[in-house]
Amino acid sequence: MNIRKNHGKTIRRTVTALILAGALTVPMTAFAAPAYESNYTETSSMAQLLMPALMKNTDPTGVALQLSTALRYGSITQGDIWNMIQEGCTIPAESLHLLSEQGQVSGYLYKTAAGLPYEPSDFAGVYDEEDYVSLNPAIAKALADGSLKEQDLFYNFLLVGMPNGLAGSKEFSPAVFSEKYPEIAEELGNNVSSYYVWYLIYGKDKGMDCSAQR
Repeated sequence: MNIRKNHGKTIRRTVTALILAGALTVPMTAFAAPAYESNYTETSSMAQLLMPALMKNTDPTGVALQLSTALRYGSITQGDIWNMIQEGCTIPAESLHLLSEQGQVSGYLYKTAAGLPYEPSDFAGVYDEEDYVSLNPAIAKALADGSLKEQDLFYNFLLVGMPNGLAGSKEFSPAVFSEKYPEIAEELGNNVSSYYVWYLIYGKDKGMDCSAQR
């Protein structure tokens, strides 16, 4: 269920550091005229500033605290953390677990980075068992005739529903996503499963409306 070209890369699980340098706090004197020729037009995002700090071994709890603070103040987003991982930064799985428990990143992000099996709660927002049945008559019929067991509904969603673009919740419809955000859908290509993942990692935090209820 990759949403970027580099998603196939193995996530390194080395315990690494995240040190917010004091230099990130701009002193008032920085607003005075420089004593030498400089270029103030180039800017960097907080994520870009954090990435070089992921180079030393450190306490995963400390990494989680730094990321949690940045998330809380809106300096970075869950999508930034996802991009950092895809670009080779080694964020400890333990740190992501703590952030997931705090509700600051999705279970999907944590489980993907840690290489752990998914649970229905990891797809909160794009999957709800009752919605999956009510929104898809074929699924309801399969349950009724016994060809699909209730305990297999989530795996059916992962293996059948997502690749075929079935709405898994009232909150998210891949058809609505494609209709309302055609540029993103075009960039993601024919891999419909990536629509769900993109919404989990980026769209939900942005408040994008992809409701199956029109």
